[in-house]
Amino acid sequence: RLRYLEKHRQRTGQRLSPLSYARIKAGDRAAHRGRPVVDALLCAAGEVDKAGVVFEDLYGVKLEKMEEWREVPEMVECFGYRASLVGEGRLTEEFQGVFERLVEAAEGVEGGLRGAFGERKSLQRLQGLLQDCYDRIVVESKR
Repeated sequence: RLRYLEKHRQRTGQRLSPLSYARIKAGDRAAHRGRPVVDALLCAAGEVDKAGVVFEDLYGVKLEKMEEWREVPEMVECFGYRASLVGEGRLTEEFQGVFERLVEAAEGVEGGLRGAFGERKSLQRLQGLLQDCYDRIVVESKR
């Protein structure tokens, strides 16, 4: 809600402080991180993105893949990280490379991905690498 209020202040021509900009960025990050499933539903329903182009650009996967993995919190979280970085213009080649490796490894899991993160060290390792990469990017941007 702070993001909404700060953006409204900005639209009305009021001057924003560094704290205001930080609130807007934090709100953008939170919106992306928690909303991949909701965004997929809105796009699939044709509310926003009939062709799925915007969704794929933000989240790095097609709508169908998100629908398939929406019950896998580890993947949803990783999609949210990517969308946050894309939305802020900070997606790096390193992050994208690890992200693609994670998606490829997840696609190779037979019998469904649900529960696979608890059993497969390779998925855990890639998820950890992606989290570390995301954290480094966020820390570097705060400097």
